[in-house]
Amino acid sequence: MVTRPTGNVMRVNTYAELTDRFDIILSYRTEVKQEMLQITEVLKRNFGPRCVVHGLMCKPGQPWDSGYFEWLSHAKVIIVLLSENYFKSNACKREFKQACNCVPDPRVLDKSVIPIVVSELSFKYPNADPNCPADLKAELNQRNCFPDPSQGHLMCDFDNNMAAVVGLVQSVLGHGP
Repeated sequence: MVTRPTGNVMRVNTYAELTDRFDIILSYRTEVKQEMLQITEVLKRNFGPRCVVHGLMCKPGQPWDSGYFEWLSHAKVIIVLLSENYFKSNACKREFKQACNCVPDPRVLDKSVIPIVVSELSFKYPNADPNCPADLKAELNQRNCFPDPSQGHLMCDFDNNMAAVVGLVQSVLGHGP
């Protein structure tokens, strides 16, 4: 663990080992990095400090994808943070596709892919994203997004929406708050 000062706040960067296991993994596009960090903090408060992993936890010098896809294969909850440009990223498309491969049946109760609309979209629903390939649109159609994009996005009402997300995660993990 490395600490470094940033203004009046100490930041802690914790890198994960390839062999570490996490119940929750996040997939996100860098454009929502700050939102991802806020979501991570809420999940840590509710499920423990080593419950969640994301790409920033890959060790410097290591290929991000070797760690990320290893962690993804063992995660019980895969949270996909959908944003305006998520499907413009080849890495994000790979992450979402692999998440759906890890949880091919969205009806199972012990693993879940939860697509979360983090920020405002210029299209009505994520499956209307012109950058989302047909096979991934089919996967999105099987998995309801949270919140309903016609009702806004996660950051519109962060506290209440995150309480609902914590409940969704808890229903899969069987523990938490």
